[in-house]
Amino acid sequence: FPSHDNRGHFSLVEGDIARISNRTPELCFTNIIDVTSSQLCEVFAAIASSVSILNLSNNDLSDKTGKELAKVFTAIPSSVTSLDLGGNQLEEMNGEELALALAGIPSSVTTLNLSCNQLYYLGVKILTEVFAAIPSSVTSLDLSGNELDNISGEELALVFAAIPFSITSLDLAENNLGNKSAEELARAFSVISSSVTRLSLSSNFL
Repeated sequence: FPSHDNRGHFSLVEGDIARISNRTPELCFTNIIDVTSSQLCEVFAAIASSVSILNLSNNDLSDKTGKELAKVFTAIPSSVTSLDLGGNQLEEMNGEELALALAGIPSSVTTLNLSCNQLYYLGVKILTEVFAAIPSSVTSLDLSGNELDNISGEELALVFAAIPFSITSLDLAENNLGNKSAEELARAFSVISSSVTRLSLSSNFL
């Protein structure tokens, strides 16, 4: 069996995949970089229906293709409503691959964490394509810690304008936005969809 603790944290290694029985609402997987997409699909199919939060953060998922990740995400059970993909070096994927992967996220997911992926590196055009691929079921989006201050003021407005209309809760914390001028920030914030009712700007040195 995969090694695990009582908090629902599982460490997976290749060749050590088995059915998972877990009664906690959250599962956290680590060390899946060497696990194939087919094996991950098998594991996800075994997740108990009681699980609503799936944490796949800090696993360097960028080593897999968009098609492989889409297959894996599609296998996520419908009980899961929150998906954490933070710290997975997704900036190393090209836009088409990343968009394909995100499009595979099941419609049951309403909370998506893309924090700490240095998404600024993708550039405005690609980020627009990536945001467009986020399922419309997602209403809460975490973009914290993505160094968005590295995007020019004018381009930052384009990025914010591309955030899906389905989003009602948006986390932009820890993006060093205080490095931008008041005019640049005003322009960028003015284009954020009116559907957003909760906006986090903490730890931005504003």
